[in-house]
Amino acid sequence: MFVHLFYTLKKYGVPVTTTELLDLNEAVQAGLVFANREKFYHLAKLCLVKDERYYDKFDRAIKDYF
Repeated sequence: MFVHLFYTLKKYGVPVTTTELLDLNEAVQAGLVFANREKFYHLAKLCLVKDERYYDKFDRAIKDYF
């Protein structure tokens, strides 16, 4: 579902795995967020970023993604 986001994060140097992408997909399908960009941002950050040193890269990537 978020394959483009996955590749955007990779392009910006965020070390993300397919397992984390699947976790994000499951969380969205479970209804944890719906039609709210800010809540999606926080959920994606929680699921996809392993270390706080990648927060800035994640922010730049998510800005590019949207």
